[in-house]
Parts: sequence; structure tokens; C-alpha cells
Amino acid sequence: KRFMEWQHEVNVEARIKPLRAIFDLNSDKAIILTYFMDSETDACPFLKDNKCSIYHTKRAYVCRLFPFNKSPFIRNGTQLKEGLFGNCGAMEHILPQLPDDFNNTIKFLSEAFPDGSFLNAVQNDIIIEWTNKTIIDLMRKKIIKPAMNRPYKFLLKRIKNSEKIDFTDFLVEVGYLTEKKMEDLIKRFDDNIDAKEKISQFVSS
Repeated sequence: KRFMEWQHEVNVEARIKPLRAIFDLNSDKAIILTYFMDSETDACPFLKDNKCSIYHTKRAYVCRLFPFNKSPFIRNGTQLKEGLFGNCGAMEHILPQLPDDFNNTIKFLSEAFPDGSFLNAVQNDIIIEWTNKTIIDLMRKKIIKPAMNRPYKFLLKRIKNSEKIDFTDFLVEVGYLTEKKMEDLIKRFDDNIDAKEKISQFVSS
């Protein structure tokens, strides 16, 4: 959502489009959870002269995560080291150094990436978990009624033709969170507060 504003500040057409959405039958709105940049090439649209045009002032998690694909806290039945860095070949020399023990792995990654990227990876996983839990709570409270068990083409058409609203704006609009609480929550996410709390026990031990 913020990238939509930043692109105009640097005169870039970032082609930002919805990636994950819920079509809510109660409001007839498409609630946008995440976005992607539909670049015509593999390069980021904000890359100018081999440099990020917004790096020094604004970065989002899609950038701040690099080189992580996810944190070790998200296992999903996979091996501890599997998928941490996605397809980033530059990290191949790091993998053999990773301890096999989970606790030591968290401590190792915290020390090996003082740039904050590991913190961002952990926080990103926490944000995804928070989003999913919030959606379930909204459904339980009947605040939203997601269109489910509908033909995929039907959903795409409804989402395309409906009014779209960002997830954070929707939470404020329906009174689930106040604007102040939403701002505080976003700041907490931006500052990696939850991630710092989560890994502190591993770093201090």
C-alpha cells in the first residue's frame, strides 16, 4: 500500500497489483491482504542505474527480508535449513555453517545478519500469522463473509469489478481496530518489536 505512494514520489510506474484478496459478501468489497509488483522484467521497478531509488528513506518487508525467504520458526514439516534463503545462490556458503540445533541456529542467524534482515524475516512470519488469525476472528464475529466454494473464474470477476480496500483500512472502517491502534500496530511491526521479543531468549542464553 505504501509503495503506491512511494512510486509517485520517484516517478516510477511500479505496476502494483493485488496478490492475496478476500471477496467479502457482507460488504461486496475485495479486501486486499498483500500486493505484488507486476514487473515486465525480473528487475525491481524501483531499480535505477543499478541502485534502489527509495532505499535511503523507505523500504518494505519485500526488500528488508533479503536474503531470507522465511525464518526458521516456520517449518511446516520441512528441514530446519530448507527454504531459508529461497533460491539465492549467494547464501550457499552460509548453509553448511548453520548449526543443526534449532536454538543455536536462531542465535547464529541473529549474529550473522546484524543488518536486521533476520529480524525482518521473523517479524514477517509473525505478521502473516497475525493476519490469518485476524481473518478467522473476523469470520467468527461475522464481520466478514468470505466467498468460498465458488468457481475460481467467478471470484476473479467479482474481485476485479468490486470496490477494493486495503486490509488495514478495512479493519478501521468496520471498527475492529481504531485508527490509532492500527497505526501503533504497524509501527510495532515496522520496528520488529515482536521479533526482538521472540528471539531475545535465544540470543541471551
